[in-house]
Amino acid sequence: MPLDIGRFIWSYVALMFFAIGCFIFHSVISELQDDKLSKIIRAILFFMLMNAICGVLGIKMFPHMSHKPVGVFSEPSHFALALAPFIIYSCVIKDRWYKFFLFVFFVFAVLVQNLTTMIVIILSLSLITRVRLKTFVPIFIAICIAVLFFAKSQYFTDRFSISAESDNISVVVLLRGWEMALLAFRESGLWGGGFQQFGMLGLGGELSDKLAALKLSDQNLYDGGSSAAKIIGELGVWGFAGLFFYLLLCMRCIVFLRHGDNPKKAIDIFFAACVLALLIELFVRGVGYFSTGFFLATTAVIGLDFRNAIKCQKNEA
Repeated sequence: MPLDIGRFIWSYVALMFFAIGCFIFHSVISELQDDKLSKIIRAILFFMLMNAICGVLGIKMFPHMSHKPVGVFSEPSHFALALAPFIIYSCVIKDRWYKFFLFVFFVFAVLVQNLTTMIVIILSLSLITRVRLKTFVPIFIAICIAVLFFAKSQYFTDRFSISAESDNISVVVLLRGWEMALLAFRESGLWGGGFQQFGMLGLGGELSDKLAALKLSDQNLYDGGSSAAKIIGELGVWGFAGLFFYLLLCMRCIVFLRHGDNPKKAIDIFFAACVLALLIELFVRGVGYFSTGFFLATTAVIGLDFRNAIKCQKNEA
């Protein structure tokens, strides 16, 4: 398979600076007191709220943005990926504003019709929902209403229809990424096409032809539509191994975040939220390796220590 040597080398240079930035950011954020960190994240969420308002009003801040910009973000999915770790943190610590944020970002997702934001809200709620007998009925009613709403929304029904026959461009782009990843995985002898080579390998199948016919061949070509597809297509078996260990880490983060009865340090909660938020970027909507989500998740992996976090819980209990 062809290899773009220039892209390969410069990507490793960028990766080096990316890693240095993660270590520097970790050293800074780890020194923050719990209250200070929570106030900063609350301020970030208010900033995200202002961007959401711009998105609903259709305000375009920069000329080279998509047809659905959200403030400084080019499109709603980019906004959702940046929002995820902060709204998860706010929900887990039960910040006094968290219900307000959940409501307004849910309304935003409905008004601009964005599935990625909706998934961020659902993931955040799943971490704090405790199904008890007295809460079962209202939760069940809310789920039924949500199902009815999605069933009547053409946008959401199209997005949930994950099929090669779908006419929804986002679905086709997502599946095209996996099609290319599996082709690269097979034709490289399971080793992958090389770091940052996705979209440069000249591989394509039925879905690639479908997008070419619509003159959309370049849409999300280099990020694979989802980052997991890009990782597997580029890193092969090592990509599979990395995703497997990441999913194991995700399960630990879910357990850690859902056990809210024990006191935890705010920084440990934030790091766990950053790791978990990357799940959406990996399997729903990716934007490449050098994203805010990968930056925060990498910083979190550097700093998240479950053993120390558990010791801290026991000492403070």
